Amino acid sequence: MLIGMLRHDRDSLRLALLSPQGQRLLTLVRDQEGIRFLPGAAFEPPFTAEWLASRLSWSLWPAEHLRDAFDGSDWTLEATGNERWIRHRGRLVAQLVGGPECRIIHDLEGGYRLAITAADHDRAEAPCRVP
Repeated sequence: MLIGMLRHDRDSLRLALLSPQGQRLLTLVRDQEGIRFLPGAAFEPPFTAEWLASRLSWSLWPAEHLRDAFDGSDWTLEATGNERWIRHRGRLVAQLVGGPECRIIHDLEGGYRLAITAADHDRAEAPCRVP
């Protein structure tokens, strides 16, 4: 298990991945200079900075913004209630389920599952579990 601390706004995204002991393992940055991992990572991730940033964006952006971003590309978004399906050229790439308190990203293409929960969320009330 890794812990991530995420800060984002309309123009930037920063994610620090931490070990359960608090050691910074990796920092992802998306800003006006592009998408990248900062130097000094404790390991070489099995995915690119672009891959991780895209999955986070699929979860964090409102559906209408994703549809606008995908317009004219090979990517599509289907969304109903608390579920999203991301397709590339008609092939399902990822499924996202959950609401603002907890969202699970199941990346079928990469074989990864990510759980995103707000740091101040009461986990006893509605735990975030990766199925």
